[in-house]
Amino acid sequence: RITVSLRKVDGRVELAVADTGTGIPPEDLPHIFDEFRQVARKGSSAEEGTGLGLAIARKSVELLGGTLSVESEAGKGTTFTLRLADYSS
Repeated sequence: RITVSLRKVDGRVELAVADTGTGIPPEDLPHIFDEFRQVARKGSSAEEGTGLGLAIARKSVELLGGTLSVESEAGKGTTFTLRLADYSS
């Protein structure tokens, strides 16, 4: 299951995308946004992509003055959260 939520928090807009997948092992979390870094997926020996997507996403968000973070628990899922300044007011 994938859940997408959008809310205002302390003058910022927060977009969170959460899944109920296999999660990311704790030892991989500190490196998830590193360039050319891929996390091995359970049950799959094939590697897809180059490991640049999350690094590019985080740098793009930072150029906009925001943050992109991740929380995960192995076996329970992962949540990526994008935070940007709210200029709508």
